Amino acid sequence: MDRRDARPQQLAEPKLMLNTGMMSSDRGDWSTPQGLFDSLDSVFHFKLDAAATAGDTKCPIFNTQALNGAWPQGPAFLNPPYGTGIGRFVHRAWVEWKYNRQTVVCLLPARTDTKWWQDCWDARYIVFIRGRLKFGGQEGSAPFPSAIVVFSDQDWIMMEFERLGRIIRP
Repeated sequence: MDRRDARPQQLAEPKLMLNTGMMSSDRGDWSTPQGLFDSLDSVFHFKLDAAATAGDTKCPIFNTQALNGAWPQGPAFLNPPYGTGIGRFVHRAWVEWKYNRQTVVCLLPARTDTKWWQDCWDARYIVFIRGRLKFGGQEGSAPFPSAIVVFSDQDWIMMEFERLGRIIRP
């Protein structure tokens, strides 16, 4: 019998064993791990924590309204809320770099499949962090992968971060 004449057989639906907790998060505020921030700050010497509260800021100057108003000159650190509005924060970081020549270092979920991530491909560096971060105040690791995205016009010595994961220069 010719294969073309054979009746198609319905295949059984595959059973997917997905842990949905590993792909999303019920919360948006993830406090930056202090050790990670200290490593970044030793290279970039941040002037501003661009999306912080008084209780979790990492810099003497912080901004609770990162999407509004002027940012002071000097390298800025941005660990935005990880909710549906994250794209606005990433775009603001991109705007600060593109139009104000500001260096902005972002700690972000590595969601390369999202629309907001497209601004990240313009970054000077992206560090895809190996493994999952343990954010401040959390018992376990994050349910998502993370990346450090550096928007900047200048070259930085990034060897310090090779221990964290793969560094690319898009």
